[in-house]
Amino acid sequence: MAELTELTYGQSTELPDVDLRAHLTGGAPGVELHAVDAQGKDAAIGRIDPVTVLVGRVGHVRLVARPASGPDFPAGTRIGLDVRLASTAVEAEQVLVPATDAGALTELELARLERTGAGWRMLVPDQDGRAGPAPDEAPGKHAPRGPLDEREHPWLTAGRAAVRRARGGQAPHRSGEPWGLVLDGSYSMRASFPGETLGHLVEMVAGILAESSGRLPVAAVVTGLTRPVLVDEAVARPQVLVDRVLEDRRPPSWNLATPAVRQAVAQGARAIAVVTDGVPADFYDLAEYANGGTSRVVLVVSAGPLHGREGFSSRLSVVELEPTADGWESAEMVHALTGDA
Repeated sequence: MAELTELTYGQSTELPDVDLRAHLTGGAPGVELHAVDAQGKDAAIGRIDPVTVLVGRVGHVRLVARPASGPDFPAGTRIGLDVRLASTAVEAEQVLVPATDAGALTELELARLERTGAGWRMLVPDQDGRAGPAPDEAPGKHAPRGPLDEREHPWLTAGRAAVRRARGGQAPHRSGEPWGLVLDGSYSMRASFPGETLGHLVEMVAGILAESSGRLPVAAVVTGLTRPVLVDEAVARPQVLVDRVLEDRRPPSWNLATPAVRQAVAQGARAIAVVTDGVPADFYDLAEYANGGTSRVVLVVSAGPLHGREGFSSRLSVVELEPTADGWESAEMVHALTGDA
Protein backbone atom coordinates (compact mmCIF):
# COMPACT_ATOMS: atom_id res chain seq x y z
CA MET A 1 0.00 0.00 0.00
CA ALA A 2 1.28 3.48 -0.87
CA GLU A 3 2.45 5.61 2.05
CA LEU A 4 1.04 9.14 1.85
CA THR A 5 2.62 12.10 3.64
CA GLU A 6 1.30 15.66 3.55
CA LEU A 7 3.67 18.53 4.32
CA THR A 8 3.03 22.18 5.00
CA TYR A 9 5.28 25.17 5.71
CA GLY A 10 8.29 24.30 7.87
CA GLN A 11 7.78 20.53 7.73
CA SER A 12 9.98 17.81 6.25
CA THR A 13 10.09 14.07 5.59
CA GLU A 14 12.57 11.40 4.41
CA LEU A 15 12.46 9.53 1.08
CA PRO A 16 14.47 6.52 -0.18
CA ASP A 17 17.63 6.77 -2.27
CA VAL A 18 15.94 6.65 -5.69
CA ASP A 19 15.05 9.02 -8.53
CA LEU A 20 11.92 11.08 -7.89
CA ARG A 21 8.96 12.21 -10.00
CA ALA A 22 7.58 15.68 -9.15
CA HIS A 23 4.23 16.91 -10.49
CA LEU A 24 2.34 20.18 -10.02
CA THR A 25 -1.22 19.97 -8.76
CA GLY A 26 -4.00 22.55 -8.75
CA GLY A 27 -4.90 22.48 -12.43
CA ALA A 28 -3.78 26.07 -13.08
CA PRO A 29 -3.15 26.72 -16.80
CA GLY A 30 0.05 28.29 -18.06
CA VAL A 31 2.25 26.95 -15.24
CA GLU A 32 5.56 25.10 -15.46
CA LEU A 33 7.50 23.08 -12.89
CA HIS A 34 11.28 23.51 -12.73
CA ALA A 35 13.91 21.60 -10.76
CA VAL A 36 16.91 23.87 -10.19
CA ASP A 37 20.21 23.36 -8.39
CA ALA A 38 22.02 25.70 -5.98
CA GLN A 39 23.32 27.75 -8.93
CA GLY A 40 19.84 28.12 -10.38
CA LYS A 41 20.52 25.73 -13.28
CA ASP A 42 18.19 23.02 -14.54
CA ALA A 43 18.64 19.91 -12.39
CA ALA A 44 15.96 17.69 -13.95
CA ILE A 45 17.10 14.45 -15.58
CA GLY A 46 13.90 14.31 -17.61
CA ARG A 47 10.64 16.11 -18.32
CA ILE A 48 7.37 14.29 -18.88
CA ASP A 49 5.26 17.39 -19.53
CA PRO A 50 5.31 21.10 -18.51
CA VAL A 51 4.19 20.28 -14.96
CA THR A 52 6.08 17.01 -14.37
CA VAL A 53 9.84 16.45 -14.06
CA LEU A 54 12.18 13.66 -12.99
CA VAL A 55 14.85 14.42 -10.41
CA GLY A 56 18.05 12.34 -10.21
CA ARG A 57 20.21 11.76 -7.16
CA VAL A 58 22.07 15.07 -7.01
CA GLY A 59 23.00 17.23 -4.04
CA HIS A 60 20.41 20.00 -3.67
CA VAL A 61 17.30 20.72 -5.72
CA ARG A 62 14.61 23.38 -5.47
CA LEU A 63 11.20 22.59 -6.97
CA VAL A 64 9.68 25.85 -8.20
CA ALA A 65 6.62 26.78 -10.23
CA ARG A 66 6.91 29.59 -12.77
CA PRO A 67 4.46 31.20 -15.21
CA ALA A 68 4.77 29.78 -18.72
CA SER A 69 4.11 33.27 -20.08
CA GLY A 70 3.84 36.72 -18.55
CA PRO A 71 5.81 38.19 -15.67
CA ASP A 72 3.75 36.71 -12.83
CA PHE A 73 0.90 34.37 -11.97
CA PRO A 74 -2.65 35.65 -12.47
CA ALA A 75 -4.77 36.32 -9.40
CA GLY A 76 -6.45 33.19 -8.09
CA THR A 77 -3.72 30.79 -9.26
CA ARG A 78 -3.36 27.95 -6.76
CA ILE A 79 -0.49 25.49 -7.06
CA GLY A 80 0.50 22.39 -5.08
CA LEU A 81 3.01 19.56 -5.49
CA ASP A 82 2.95 15.75 -5.68
CA VAL A 83 6.30 13.94 -5.29
CA ARG A 84 6.60 10.16 -5.78
CA LEU A 85 9.30 7.57 -6.33
CA ALA A 86 10.10 7.38 -10.03
CA SER A 87 10.79 3.61 -10.03
CA THR A 88 7.77 1.32 -10.13
CA ALA A 89 9.98 -1.46 -8.81
CA VAL A 90 10.01 0.18 -5.38
CA GLU A 91 6.93 0.30 -3.17
CA ALA A 92 5.29 3.65 -3.86
CA GLU A 93 5.65 6.58 -1.50
CA GLN A 94 3.83 9.85 -2.09
CA VAL A 95 4.37 13.31 -0.57
CA LEU A 96 1.82 16.06 -1.11
CA VAL A 97 2.25 19.80 -0.62
CA PRO A 98 -1.24 21.39 -0.55
CA ALA A 99 -2.03 24.03 -3.14
CA THR A 100 -1.36 27.62 -2.14
CA ASP A 101 -2.10 31.03 -3.66
CA ALA A 102 0.56 32.04 -6.21
CA GLY A 103 -1.20 35.15 -7.53
CA ALA A 104 1.14 38.07 -8.42
CA LEU A 105 4.28 35.98 -7.71
CA THR A 106 6.98 35.54 -10.33
CA GLU A 107 8.02 32.21 -8.82
CA LEU A 108 6.67 29.89 -6.13
CA GLU A 109 9.11 27.60 -4.32
CA LEU A 110 7.15 24.53 -3.28
CA ALA A 111 9.82 22.24 -1.83
CA ARG A 112 13.52 21.51 -1.47
CA LEU A 113 15.18 18.14 -1.93
CA GLU A 114 18.45 17.52 -0.12
CA ARG A 115 20.67 14.43 -0.28
CA THR A 116 21.40 12.64 3.00
CA GLY A 117 23.41 9.53 3.73
CA ALA A 118 20.24 7.43 3.60
CA GLY A 119 18.50 9.09 0.65
CA TRP A 120 16.45 12.30 0.38
CA ARG A 121 15.20 14.86 2.81
CA MET A 122 12.23 16.73 1.36
CA LEU A 123 11.25 19.94 3.10
CA VAL A 124 8.78 22.75 2.57
CA PRO A 125 10.47 26.00 3.63
CA ASP A 126 8.56 28.74 5.34
CA GLN A 127 8.90 32.31 4.13
CA ASP A 128 12.21 32.70 5.97
CA GLY A 129 13.64 29.60 4.31
CA ARG A 130 13.51 27.49 7.48
CA ALA A 131 12.23 23.96 8.01
CA GLY A 132 11.21 22.41 11.28
CA PRO A 133 9.62 24.17 14.28
CA ALA A 134 10.08 27.88 14.79
CA PRO A 135 12.29 28.91 17.74
CA ASP A 136 9.29 29.44 20.03
CA GLU A 137 7.65 26.12 19.17
CA ALA A 138 8.08 22.92 21.13
CA PRO A 139 10.04 20.16 19.34
CA GLY A 140 7.77 18.09 17.15
CA LYS A 141 5.10 20.80 17.07
CA HIS A 142 4.79 22.25 13.59
CA ALA A 143 2.71 25.39 13.10
CA PRO A 144 1.94 26.48 9.52
CA ARG A 145 3.86 29.64 8.71
CA GLY A 146 2.59 30.27 5.22
CA PRO A 147 0.02 32.70 3.86
CA LEU A 148 -3.54 32.88 5.12
CA ASP A 149 -5.99 30.98 2.93
CA GLU A 150 -7.70 33.43 0.57
CA ARG A 151 -10.57 30.98 0.07
CA GLU A 152 -11.45 31.39 3.73
CA HIS A 153 -10.68 35.12 3.69
CA PRO A 154 -11.36 36.36 0.14
CA TRP A 155 -11.02 40.00 1.26
CA LEU A 156 -7.24 39.69 1.51
CA THR A 157 -6.71 39.00 -2.20
CA ALA A 158 -6.23 42.61 -3.34
CA GLY A 159 -3.87 43.47 -0.49
CA ARG A 160 -1.88 40.28 -1.01
CA ALA A 161 -1.35 41.12 -4.67
CA ALA A 162 -0.36 44.70 -3.78
CA VAL A 163 2.32 43.47 -1.35
CA ARG A 164 3.73 40.99 -3.84
CA ARG A 165 3.80 43.52 -6.66
CA ALA A 166 5.51 46.08 -4.43
CA ARG A 167 8.17 43.44 -3.70
CA GLY A 168 8.77 42.76 -7.38
CA GLY A 169 6.70 39.58 -7.50
CA GLN A 170 8.18 38.05 -4.34
CA ALA A 171 6.34 36.83 -1.26
CA PRO A 172 7.05 38.75 1.96
CA HIS A 173 8.88 37.36 4.98
CA ARG A 174 5.82 37.31 7.19
CA SER A 175 6.61 39.13 10.42
CA GLY A 176 4.00 37.67 12.75
CA GLU A 177 3.50 41.23 14.03
CA PRO A 178 0.12 41.66 15.75
CA TRP A 179 -1.85 44.45 14.15
CA GLY A 180 -5.06 46.35 14.51
CA LEU A 181 -7.47 48.18 12.21
CA VAL A 182 -9.17 51.45 13.15
CA LEU A 183 -11.91 52.97 11.02
CA ASP A 184 -13.07 56.57 11.23
CA GLY A 185 -16.76 56.41 12.14
CA SER A 186 -17.56 60.08 11.63
CA TYR A 187 -20.46 61.37 9.55
CA SER A 188 -18.22 62.66 6.75
CA MET A 189 -17.18 59.11 5.83
CA ARG A 190 -20.59 58.54 4.23
CA ALA A 191 -20.21 61.53 1.95
CA SER A 192 -16.61 60.65 1.07
CA PHE A 193 -17.25 57.02 0.17
CA PRO A 194 -20.22 56.24 -2.06
CA GLY A 195 -21.29 52.63 -2.56
CA GLU A 196 -18.63 49.96 -2.07
CA THR A 197 -15.66 52.33 -2.24
CA LEU A 198 -14.98 52.32 1.51
CA GLY A 199 -15.19 48.54 1.64
CA HIS A 200 -12.58 48.23 -1.11
CA LEU A 201 -10.19 50.57 0.71
CA VAL A 202 -10.56 48.89 4.09
CA GLU A 203 -10.11 45.43 2.59
CA MET A 204 -7.01 46.61 0.72
CA VAL A 205 -5.46 47.96 3.93
CA ALA A 206 -6.41 44.84 5.90
CA GLY A 207 -5.15 42.54 3.14
CA ILE A 208 -1.75 44.28 3.07
CA LEU A 209 -1.30 43.88 6.82
CA ALA A 210 -2.56 40.28 6.82
CA GLU A 211 -0.23 39.27 3.99
CA SER A 212 2.83 40.95 5.52
CA SER A 213 2.20 39.62 9.03
CA GLY A 214 0.72 36.22 8.18
CA ARG A 215 -2.10 36.72 10.68
CA LEU A 216 -5.53 38.25 11.20
CA PRO A 217 -5.88 41.47 13.22
CA VAL A 218 -5.97 41.32 17.01
CA ALA A 219 -8.41 44.25 17.08
CA ALA A 220 -10.91 45.96 14.76
CA VAL A 221 -12.15 49.29 16.13
CA VAL A 222 -14.55 52.05 15.09
CA THR A 223 -14.13 55.58 16.44
CA GLY A 224 -17.51 55.89 18.15
CA LEU A 225 -19.73 58.72 19.34
CA THR A 226 -18.37 58.90 22.90
CA ARG A 227 -15.73 56.15 22.95
CA PRO A 228 -14.14 53.65 20.55
CA VAL A 229 -16.07 50.48 19.79
CA LEU A 230 -14.44 47.06 19.38
CA VAL A 231 -16.12 45.07 16.60
CA ASP A 232 -15.05 41.47 17.17
CA GLU A 233 -16.79 40.09 14.06
CA ALA A 234 -14.66 42.36 11.87
CA VAL A 235 -11.43 40.58 12.87
CA ALA A 236 -12.20 37.87 10.31
CA ARG A 237 -14.37 40.06 8.03
CA PRO A 238 -13.30 43.72 7.72
CA GLN A 239 -16.46 44.52 5.77
CA VAL A 240 -18.34 44.24 9.07
CA LEU A 241 -16.40 47.28 10.28
CA VAL A 242 -17.46 49.20 7.18
CA ASP A 243 -21.10 48.20 7.62
CA ARG A 244 -20.96 49.38 11.21
CA VAL A 245 -19.84 52.85 10.10
CA LEU A 246 -22.17 53.26 7.12
CA GLU A 247 -25.23 52.02 9.04
CA ASP A 248 -24.62 53.93 12.28
CA ARG A 249 -27.70 56.03 13.11
CA ARG A 250 -25.74 58.36 15.41
CA PRO A 251 -22.36 58.94 13.81
CA PRO A 252 -20.07 61.50 15.47
CA SER A 253 -19.36 64.77 13.68
CA TRP A 254 -15.65 64.41 14.45
CA ASN A 255 -12.91 61.81 14.22
CA LEU A 256 -11.00 61.22 17.44
CA ALA A 257 -8.45 58.59 16.49
CA THR A 258 -6.21 58.42 19.58
CA PRO A 259 -8.66 56.60 21.92
CA ALA A 260 -9.30 53.99 19.22
CA VAL A 261 -5.57 53.49 18.66
CA ARG A 262 -5.09 53.12 22.42
CA GLN A 263 -7.82 50.49 22.41
CA ALA A 264 -6.10 48.53 19.63
CA VAL A 265 -2.77 48.69 21.49
CA ALA A 266 -4.50 47.44 24.65
CA GLN A 267 -5.63 44.41 22.61
CA GLY A 268 -2.00 43.68 21.74
CA ALA A 269 -1.56 45.47 18.40
CA ARG A 270 1.95 46.62 17.53
CA ALA A 271 1.01 48.05 14.14
CA ILE A 272 -2.22 50.01 13.73
CA ALA A 273 -3.77 51.31 10.53
CA VAL A 274 -6.22 54.19 10.88
CA VAL A 275 -8.45 54.64 7.81
CA THR A 276 -10.00 58.09 7.62
CA ASP A 277 -11.24 60.59 5.04
CA GLY A 278 -9.33 63.56 6.44
CA VAL A 279 -7.30 64.98 9.30
CA PRO A 280 -8.34 63.56 12.70
CA ALA A 281 -9.49 66.22 15.13
CA ASP A 282 -6.87 64.97 17.60
CA PHE A 283 -4.00 64.60 15.12
CA TYR A 284 -1.42 66.19 17.42
CA ASP A 285 -2.53 64.03 20.34
CA LEU A 286 -2.19 61.00 18.07
CA ALA A 287 1.29 62.07 17.01
CA GLU A 288 2.35 62.60 20.62
CA TYR A 289 0.95 59.21 21.64
CA ALA A 290 2.72 57.44 18.78
CA ASN A 291 5.96 59.29 19.53
CA GLY A 292 5.97 58.04 23.12
CA GLY A 293 5.01 54.43 22.42
CA THR A 294 6.43 51.30 20.83
CA SER A 295 3.64 50.63 18.33
CA ARG A 296 3.64 51.82 14.73
CA VAL A 297 0.65 53.90 13.64
CA VAL A 298 -0.16 54.42 9.98
CA LEU A 299 -2.75 57.05 9.15
CA VAL A 300 -4.36 56.28 5.78
CA VAL A 301 -5.99 59.51 4.60
CA SER A 302 -8.22 59.31 1.55
CA ALA A 303 -9.12 62.96 1.01
CA GLY A 304 -7.33 66.24 1.38
CA PRO A 305 -3.68 67.09 2.11
CA LEU A 306 -2.40 66.75 5.65
CA HIS A 307 -0.17 69.66 6.64
CA GLY A 308 1.83 70.43 9.76
CA ARG A 309 2.98 66.87 10.42
CA GLU A 310 6.73 67.37 10.10
CA GLY A 311 9.06 66.55 12.96
CA PHE A 312 7.11 63.70 14.50
CA SER A 313 8.42 60.22 15.20
CA SER A 314 8.56 57.59 12.47
CA ARG A 315 6.15 55.70 14.73
CA LEU A 316 3.46 57.74 12.96
CA SER A 317 3.32 57.51 9.17
CA VAL A 318 0.82 59.27 6.95
CA VAL A 319 -0.30 58.05 3.53
CA GLU A 320 -2.46 60.35 1.41
CA LEU A 321 -4.48 58.40 -1.14
CA GLU A 322 -6.64 58.93 -4.17
CA PRO A 323 -8.32 56.07 -6.05
CA THR A 324 -6.63 55.05 -9.29
CA ALA A 325 -7.50 52.77 -12.18
CA ASP A 326 -6.21 49.92 -10.00
CA GLY A 327 -8.46 50.86 -7.10
CA TRP A 328 -6.60 51.91 -3.97
CA GLU A 329 -3.33 50.12 -4.65
CA SER A 330 -0.32 52.24 -3.73
CA ALA A 331 3.31 51.20 -3.27
CA GLU A 332 3.67 54.01 -0.72
CA MET A 333 0.81 52.55 1.33
CA VAL A 334 2.31 49.05 1.15
CA HIS A 335 5.68 50.27 2.39
CA ALA A 336 4.15 52.34 5.19
CA LEU A 337 1.86 49.56 6.42
CA THR A 338 4.50 46.83 6.27
CA GLY A 339 7.26 48.96 7.79
CA ASP A 340 9.53 48.42 4.77
CA ALA A 341 12.19 51.02 4.11
